[in-house]
Amino acid sequence: MDPPKGCALNPNAPLKREQIEALVGLVVVTQEQLAALRAEIGRLQARVAELEEQNRPPSAPFRRREEQRSAAPGKPGRAPGHPGSCRRVPEVVDESSRCR
Repeated sequence: MDPPKGCALNPNAPLKREQIEALVGLVVVTQEQLAALRAEIGRLQARVAELEEQNRPPSAPFRRREEQRSAAPGKPGRAPGHPGSCRRVPEVVDESSRCR
């Protein structure tokens, strides 16, 4: 609420009843707006937290938690003495190439 045009408020002059009522009304409206804005801020902060949660990269589906990991994992590869295996040689060779 702006003061009427041509009306300057004198800080030293006593306020009239109408001016006091107008100021009280303005304070009430301002408090209502403040409460609405604070509610909006709370809603938006909750939305930001929700969106940040969605933005995290997915966790690995087969990853073990720290407490489930063994302290000293074994060596990678097959156990010593395990019989080896390799690909069979084809009966008919269609093409032969020489690598340099």
